[in-house]
Amino acid sequence: MLVAFFLASRNLIRECREIADALTDVARAVSKLQTRKSGGLSKQDVAGIGAAMAKHKCTAEKWEQFEETLLSSPHSEEMHATAPVEKCLPREAFVEDNINTALFGAIPGVLTGVGLLLTFVAILAGLAHVSVGQNMDVQGIAGLINGLSGKFASSIVAISCAVGFIFIERYAYARPHAAYRKLISLLAARFRVRTAEHLLHSIYNQLAGGRGRGD
Repeated sequence: MLVAFFLASRNLIRECREIADALTDVARAVSKLQTRKSGGLSKQDVAGIGAAMAKHKCTAEKWEQFEETLLSSPHSEEMHATAPVEKCLPREAFVEDNINTALFGAIPGVLTGVGLLLTFVAILAGLAHVSVGQNMDVQGIAGLINGLSGKFASSIVAISCAVGFIFIERYAYARPHAAYRKLISLLAARFRVRTAEHLLHSIYNQLAGGRGRGD
């Protein structure tokens, strides 16, 4: 149980650290980009972010999907997001989907279950040596009682490991979650949200103004 606890903790911390480092690297690249005077990012800026995202497995695929939703302004080089950045790039896509959450989430329950199972097996083995004679004399009870403290040791260790892993899990997830929030805040500050309807309305007003001047 202790070996399983340490291996699972080490793997979880390693995976979370890798994701946090990747998101931090992308955030560093985004922070170096200066928004245009009109606000927003140019196609060249977006390509720079895409290059940083493409370097990491946990960000490459989701960024490609997000990039397909971007629209360019009809009268400028500025790129617009068609929905809030945090909606197009959810935290789960960057963090939870790249970690074996099903396995790590089951670790506390598995440790507790194995500890209790070993305790009951040990008690059952002790009870196998207990017998009652015809005159109601109980034989072997002393060995069972004397060994009870050791039989409960597995449950104590298992529950302690399960509780400890929960704290480690919270600690491990804190870093990639913080890196994700920083990245999203940087992207949200640089992408102005304009839906397709907004752009169509802008084009319509531009065309209507041209017809008015022609009349």
